Amino acid sequence: MATRLGATPMAALQICLQVWLTSSLLSDGLAVAGQNYEKATSTASRVLLVCF
Repeated sequence: MATRLGATPMAALQICLQVWLTSSLLSDGLAVAGQNYEKATSTASRVLLVCF
């Protein structure tokens, strides 16, 4: 449906899908790392360093 509206809405849809996929994979990674407190804090620190 987004392709009928043109290139700009399609690009916006792709960006939203990429952000959603990235956040989904990141939350899964943090859930696995959350099983060990030391690994969870290390992973969270690295994510914050990359984000800022």
